[in-house]
Amino acid sequence: MKIPPLLMSVTLVFWGVESGNLIVSIVIALLLGSVLVVPTRLNLSDDDFVRVSDLTSVIFLSAVVLIMLNVKKVLFLKTLVLWMPVILLPLILAQLYTGREKIIIGTRLGFRKKEIHKHDPLDFRFYYFALSLFSAAIPNSRSPLFFPVVGLLVFWILFENRSRSFPLWVFITVFVGALGFGFVTFKGAEVVHEYVRYKTRMFFRGYYFSQDADPFKSKLSFGTIGKLKSSGDILLRVEASNAGPTILRQASYEMFNQYTWYSNEPFAHVGVSRFGWDLMASPKVTGSRARIEYYLPKEQGLLPQPYGSYRLTGPTIYEIEQKRDGITKIIDGASLISYDIFYNSKLSNEDVPSHRNVSIHPEEDKLIGQVTSGWKVDNLSEVEKIALIRKYFADDFTYSIDVSGQGDFETPLENFLFGNKSGYCEQFATATALLLRKIGIPSRYVTGFVVEEKSKIENKYIVRDRHAHAWSEAYVGGRWVMVDTTPADWFALETANRPRLEILSDLFAYIKLKIDHFRIRTEQNYELVLSILTVLLALILVIKIYRRINSERIDAASIVKARIFDEIDSPLYAIEKQLMEFGVPRYRKEPFLTWVERIQQRHTLEVEKIKQIYRLHQKLRFDPVGLATQDRNSLKALSESWLARVKDHRKPS
Repeated sequence: MKIPPLLMSVTLVFWGVESGNLIVSIVIALLLGSVLVVPTRLNLSDDDFVRVSDLTSVIFLSAVVLIMLNVKKVLFLKTLVLWMPVILLPLILAQLYTGREKIIIGTRLGFRKKEIHKHDPLDFRFYYFALSLFSAAIPNSRSPLFFPVVGLLVFWILFENRSRSFPLWVFITVFVGALGFGFVTFKGAEVVHEYVRYKTRMFFRGYYFSQDADPFKSKLSFGTIGKLKSSGDILLRVEASNAGPTILRQASYEMFNQYTWYSNEPFAHVGVSRFGWDLMASPKVTGSRARIEYYLPKEQGLLPQPYGSYRLTGPTIYEIEQKRDGITKIIDGASLISYDIFYNSKLSNEDVPSHRNVSIHPEEDKLIGQVTSGWKVDNLSEVEKIALIRKYFADDFTYSIDVSGQGDFETPLENFLFGNKSGYCEQFATATALLLRKIGIPSRYVTGFVVEEKSKIENKYIVRDRHAHAWSEAYVGGRWVMVDTTPADWFALETANRPRLEILSDLFAYIKLKIDHFRIRTEQNYELVLSILTVLLALILVIKIYRRINSERIDAASIVKARIFDEIDSPLYAIEKQLMEFGVPRYRKEPFLTWVERIQQRHTLEVEKIKQIYRLHQKLRFDPVGLATQDRNSLKALSESWLARVKDHRKPS
């Protein structure tokens, strides 16, 4: 396949425009296009091309390391593909400046190995052109010129390699038709995709709006915490001068329907104050301080915090938002955050209940009504009502994570209340929140973590996946108070079921923590030093490989001249002319000896002598050494003998 160097140069400039690397692309385009005007060519052997492949491998591996150090993980693959035209530059330059139609690509990573893993010879120009186009599409610039330019480039390459069997107008018509069909199909798919996405979003918004909730805000699926109970992975660490907080609050939800708690309470931005954030008004009496280390999912998420948290500081947290109830969301932070949280358990947010904290869905209202139908609560205080609910669960319910979902009932909640009467914290918290509402106390559902286990390795409190907990909050006496009806033995039961070798996983987690601390504390210098080290090592390997490449230069004109065969004066041409007089025409592209055999079917010929003459003729044409004098004389004698015999045979008697 013909791939003009100028076409590759234009493609590289297009890649530079789309990716924002115009200067780099122009330099590469000039390197590729210069092959048209530079007469010198390199004489590289197959081993030399393997070394060029080694060089490309070193550049590729160095690029992988640099990208991993300097780019977010989610952008790694995109960035790597984006820079492939630069990474593969040595291979394409080696092919262009040697004038080879095909090259060997292999690798031995610079070592002197006898066996080389290499592929069959291939024309790398086509692959480089295709990859450059693909890399240009990676930035997804959505430029209106993208499709037309790609169409012109594809037209160019197809035009260079078109079949000459059809008129030019046919080629252009077919290409324009295919291009138009592709464009219409692409635009149609784009419109359908946007329409389906819009309709889906509107459907769910409409459905959940009727439930007074928004699925695109915080939500918790019923049963999530139960899935975490089997995991001993360490999520966060707590260090405090005194006993420290025993509970960390992370999220709250107001609305429940069948399987899910929802919250549509909006978050508001919190500005920086004195190198930190004020979560609520500072108390007159100094509170306690705890230092927490937490692996932040996707560098965003909800902040675990003690009750009464009023100030937050931390160099690895950059921006936060907060709800009225004190729930804090990190908008931007490191993957591992370390923060100081100041708290006073006597403090409470000034948020007041809304209708969402007292409403119950009709299906749940009927179910909860069956529980409270015999309760006499009219003359009870709020504290006595809460005590009644605690007693209800303490008398007949047990803690277990081995529950069977809804069982023979319509919902898991109904099975929990009237079936097995056994469950985990989510079920206790959900039922408690709904019972509080049923007897007239505003409530909400809260999730977070219990802090009770102290690590022997780190001398800190550690919180594992299985320490995730759920409870309810009730609005009593003008403030929100915690109401946890989960049996108190739940923590001990789960600790007893921990893996025997959990201490080993804790040790590895501690080592990982130290590595992550070093990486984050020295993030900029760490990346800079490793980046420089990677470049230096790559340069050393490049120099080592370059010194082993045979870069003997030859003149480009000699390559062209070597491919032009001088016309030779062979006796076979006279024999060919004589054979045409036998009246048997030679077919187009028919081999010479096949034609001779067809003539033999009608006329008597000395076929063996013709074959002998033909072999000497082929050697005369294609053997670089040529024919020896003896063979040349033999060719001449055989030809003259055959011609004389034919002429004598065809004389009229």
